[in-house]
Amino acid sequence: MPSLLDAWGNINSNWRRPLRRLRFDVDDAASLLGAVASGDVAEVAKDIGGRLNPMLKYPLELASGQSLYHGRPLSTIAPDVGTAIHNLSGAEGKAQPFFSLQVEHALRNSPFARYLSTARKATNPNADRAATAAALASGLNYGQ
Repeated sequence: MPSLLDAWGNINSNWRRPLRRLRFDVDDAASLLGAVASGDVAEVAKDIGGRLNPMLKYPLELASGQSLYHGRPLSTIAPDVGTAIHNLSGAEGKAQPFFSLQVEHALRNSPFARYLSTARKATNPNADRAATAAALASGLNYGQ
């Protein structure tokens, strides 16, 4: 029987498919195990914080001013609505929030987040249109 972990501490590829069939997210578990194994408390907190329910994550991020998922200030994360509108208008420069940063952040943690993110990606004028269409149609990310 093969070992669950390989020499580098990653989930052995022979175990990935059976674990996914059981609805066990192998990559999430491997990421968390790696963070715990590193002994870095901040990395473990970031890993767990980024996976929190948005109802819990949103007030924590507002209070700290930091994204628990990205690990950087909220002000540095591109606003989805503002970016989509900026892309559609063809304006130059950096996209500004369409609403306030707090509203954009609330939308990023809402049930509409997936749609807003898709709109931002679909309107990106710098992206390869064929790759964008394939990514949006299939759900796979081609490095966008």
